[in-house]
Parts: sequence; structure tokens; C-alpha cells
Amino acid sequence: MAVLEKNPNGTINISENVLAVLAGAAVESCAGIVGMAGGKMMDGINELLRRDNYGRGASVEVIDNPQGGPNGLRVQIRVIVEYGINITAMANSAIEMVTYHLNRQTGMPVAGVEVLVSGVRV
Repeated sequence: MAVLEKNPNGTINISENVLAVLAGAAVESCAGIVGMAGGKMMDGINELLRRDNYGRGASVEVIDNPQGGPNGLRVQIRVIVEYGINITAMANSAIEMVTYHLNRQTGMPVAGVEVLVSGVRV
């Protein structure tokens, strides 16, 4: 469980699974991405996932600050891209979208986003 904020009234906790779903949903509008790829062998390396399975194509790790509280999020997303797309431009767009949306929705800084291209849809 990721602790996002502590105050005198309590704490706000968001699970890493929820953060992964938010990260996966953020790349939905990126040009050239046709879907998320499953990360487990049983899912199939290049399986195109339905929209309700964003969390299976993304993983988020909370990096803790030694002084207490969260320091940031480290995100990894696995995508399937459209044939002919500029992969570098698509990856930069995905990084910007994930960083913006996670920061806006959770208030936590994003320490890094890694985009893994798992397949190409022809």
C-alpha cells in the first residue's frame, strides 16, 4: 500500500494496483499505441489487452523518502504499437502523459517512466 499523505486527521493510501491502472489509462490517447501488453508469460507476451485491463500492462513502484513519506513513483508500461509509428516520439509522448496524469491525480511526483515496446501491430 502506498502512503500518499499523512495529516492530523489520518492518512491517504492508494494501492500500487490503482496507480498502475491510472498509468495505463494515461497512455490510451497517445498516438501510435494500440494497446497494453501483458507482463506475465501466461498472458502471452504480445497479448492485446482490453480497456478494462490497464493495470496488467503497467507496474508502479513507490520510492520512499528516508525522512518519511513517499518520494515519488517509478512507472513501467508495456505497450503494443502501430506499425510505422515513430517509436521515440510515441515513447516521449507516453512518458509525458503518464507523468502529468499521475502527478495531477495523486499529487505525487513521478521519479521515472520506462516504456517497453512489447510488440508491433501490422
